[in-house]
Amino acid sequence: MVDFDKKNIRSWSLLGIAPSIFINAVTDVMERDEDTYLMTADTGRYCGFQKIKQELSDRIVNVGIAEQNMIGIAAGMALEGKKVFCTTYAPFLIFRAADQVRHLVGNCNLNIKLIGTAAGFSAAASGSALLAVNDISLARAIPNLTVLSPADCTEAMKMVLAMQNIDGPVYMRFCGLTNLPIVYKDDFDYAIGKPNILVKGDKIALLATGTTVVAEAKKAAEMICRECGIKPTVVDIHTIKPLDEEFICKIAERHKYIFTLEEHSVVGGLGSSVCEVLTEIPIRDVRVILVGIEDRIYKSGNRSYMLEQCGLTAELISKKVIRELLGE
Repeated sequence: MVDFDKKNIRSWSLLGIAPSIFINAVTDVMERDEDTYLMTADTGRYCGFQKIKQELSDRIVNVGIAEQNMIGIAAGMALEGKKVFCTTYAPFLIFRAADQVRHLVGNCNLNIKLIGTAAGFSAAASGSALLAVNDISLARAIPNLTVLSPADCTEAMKMVLAMQNIDGPVYMRFCGLTNLPIVYKDDFDYAIGKPNILVKGDKIALLATGTTVVAEAKKAAEMICRECGIKPTVVDIHTIKPLDEEFICKIAERHKYIFTLEEHSVVGGLGSSVCEVLTEIPIRDVRVILVGIEDRIYKSGNRSYMLEQCGLTAELISKKVIRELLGE
């Protein structure tokens, strides 16, 4: 069993999201279910596969640099009743294998769990070809596919354990590499599809998703409160699809401003999902502002530099919110 104590939570954060969830959460799932397999497209070392127990090694498959083939093999195994976790870098998993994910995973509604590492700006210094900044856009358009985005390593652990109980396909994206900020410092109740309110406030709602961004949203809320005397509501939207429409409607009814925050394109991501929900209900007094990656190519640099260019740091988020409040 995975132990969600303070020591482990700190360790997961320092190790980073990829080694942590495979060494701990996926191993736990595989130990409890002998029909669960783990498959990778040549990212086993990055994910810490060499540290997984020897007795599980016969259920770990490395297909090499062949992402499309990996999805095909996983589909065949799923059709034989196996449960398969597939992992590689998010841009290769969702874009290079897009047709296989669309048809074999989504259209066929197979029990395959896709884990895309190095999403968002994680590989920003390597150039735009290795970025997964619109993977949610593609993934949420695929039938039957649940789309998840954890706020930190603790929540990522919870997600892996929870997604095993879903009889169907799931895509989970991870942003960042090592030494990630901690949002959940203690054990907590987690359910796929149910957003977590981190801070209860009024007038302003910050709906955030993903590692680092959710943590920055919490810091930004503190800055806004100090500057304006208004305490924003902060929500971790860890499930992009299915989005909790009832929850989004209640947020819209109780707040004047909604800011969506994501390390993803503003085209087709969390912000788009929220707007799609709100077009269906007669709420006239809420303003929705999308904060994320604009529809253009940014200057390459490390992840922090890229996030700053998009206004996804606590300071820049708070400044944007305050400008909206002042009508500037």
